[in-house]
Amino acid sequence: MTRYKRPPASRLQQGLVLRNVDIPEVHAKRKNAARAKRKNAARASFTTFRWLIILNQACDLDLDHHARHGTSPVAGGQPVRMDKALRTVLLCPGFPADDVLNGTYLQPVTHAAEFRGTEQRMVLSNRHERFHVLEPEEPLLTDRLILDFKLIVAVAPDYLERWVRNNAASRLAVLMPPYRDRLTQRFTNYFNRIAEPDEA
Repeated sequence: MTRYKRPPASRLQQGLVLRNVDIPEVHAKRKNAARAKRKNAARASFTTFRWLIILNQACDLDLDHHARHGTSPVAGGQPVRMDKALRTVLLCPGFPADDVLNGTYLQPVTHAAEFRGTEQRMVLSNRHERFHVLEPEEPLLTDRLILDFKLIVAVAPDYLERWVRNNAASRLAVLMPPYRDRLTQRFTNYFNRIAEPDEA
């Protein structure tokens, strides 16, 4: 069964695997009493992510596209209302499997867990709730990647759609069902887990 297909167009799609994407991020500036009440208490920068995958549902991405462009998904239909537009697209970063297993994927942070023995087998067999493995399938995806659900990224859909349209080399592949469905299920299970209260 084929895991991936080529992205047919520059539209955003659920399961779209992207490479080398610059994502804008806003950071708080260092605390300063004189600046504390000013609006410029933040700075923006770009972070380049080697691999990302889109997590949003296909129907939501399609309706968002039509809402932002004033079009309809059916010929001659009414334009999609703006309440269907998304504020952000959710992406999950991927990392080379060896880097995750060795605990070096969060550089320059040096305190990531190193996985050995049983724990490593749990990660690689998709039994660790925080991580998900994307197996390679040439020629579209040549690296075994591990996604970390704790590190999700949000970006404005018009920014990402423009990036995808203007950077064809970034569009690697689209994850196909049932692999896409399994990823979605595992992602939602991770965020639906019941947090245990902290001990005093």
